[in-house]
Amino acid sequence: MIFQFTLLVTLGFIGQPDQHLVSDQINQIVPSHAKVYTRIMERVGNTVRLSGIEQEVIVSPHIRLPRISDQKSNECLSLRLMSHGDYLEIIDLLGEIEFSAVIEEQLSVRDGAINDSQWQQVYSIDRFLVRESGSSERWAVWESLRTENPIHQTAWLKLGGDFFSGSKDLTDLIRKSGFENLASKAGLHPFRSTWISTHALAKQLGLTANPNGFVSRSRSTLLEQAKHGLGEMLDKASRKSSNAGFGLGSQRKSVRAAWGDPQRVDWVRFDQHMIEHWTYQDRHVRLINGRVYELKKSAEVSLKSN
Repeated sequence: MIFQFTLLVTLGFIGQPDQHLVSDQINQIVPSHAKVYTRIMERVGNTVRLSGIEQEVIVSPHIRLPRISDQKSNECLSLRLMSHGDYLEIIDLLGEIEFSAVIEEQLSVRDGAINDSQWQQVYSIDRFLVRESGSSERWAVWESLRTENPIHQTAWLKLGGDFFSGSKDLTDLIRKSGFENLASKAGLHPFRSTWISTHALAKQLGLTANPNGFVSRSRSTLLEQAKHGLGEMLDKASRKSSNAGFGLGSQRKSVRAAWGDPQRVDWVRFDQHMIEHWTYQDRHVRLINGRVYELKKSAEVSLKSN
């Protein structure tokens, strides 16, 4: 079978020029220096997005990359990357390569990983192959990658859920193969008459999935806000409002005195801090350790005091 790929990434570590990785492995193991075969999906200024690579990638000033529209469908760019910790940099353009040659190589690597029981590596290659195959071939590609190993079957079924959540094909395969227990172990869920992924179920229920289960979108937002702006939240909550009623820094009792009891309260604990989201009919209030750090109307008209 000939797979039509949109991206292939192959990495070679310093001192190990023949070692190759697909893009999904890069997200788990970021080498200091790597040779990469890839297709550029998007470019804004000197920043590019590579399919299958989560990290930000910038282009070194002396590198001249071809236009995205000029990239050939049966070839990919050969680049050399250097890691700067939280982002990657393209430091050399090595040329172009035919997909077919590297496809054959990666399937061979997969066979070796199966023999060595390197199931994480197998799963990474599987995800790459399924994602980068043409939409009309994707199901057949995924089915062809199934093994009899229980560890791999769970990961393989999870991968199927990521790409075919809610589809009749996936639901029929689970039922006909007697994979109901395995599907649940793989993080799939029976929903109405189909099997869907955790992400899809969370969306259906208006929730957000995280490693510990499901949380409301409000709680998820509070956690994200705390992770990236805890200092600012604490600073705003420490202010003394000059408003006649209440404002940033006010206590819970001041909010209740002015607006009454909220219709709903969502809360999370983060780094020993209690963070709350109070929802009213047309506004919300957020508090940290019992003091207000944000007030907004539902129309996103800010009521924050400065």
